[in-house]
Amino acid sequence: MSAFFWVIVPKSYTDIAFTFVNDTGRVPAALCVRDSIRSLSPEYIILTGIAAADPKTELRLGYIAYSTEIVDYELQKLTPEGIEYRLNFVECSTVLINW
Repeated sequence: MSAFFWVIVPKSYTDIAFTFVNDTGRVPAALCVRDSIRSLSPEYIILTGIAAADPKTELRLGYIAYSTEIVDYELQKLTPEGIEYRLNFVECSTVLINW
């Protein structure tokens, strides 16, 4: 079951709802998104979380960054030679970035 938190944005025509997943992994996240879509019928869903950054970049702890794609790193297979990664890249919408 997901909990939703509403934020009223003054002088705006936008309703914002927040929810969180109190667990890690694909299944809890997918169930939370499913519950959100069923309960709220949102126009957009924003995935947030903690990410790593290359130390050679200007990103520092506490910065907010957005991505142009999501990399699904959990798809992998164990072979006699080691781990075979089957990365899946999903392009992100730029609608909210350009809003």
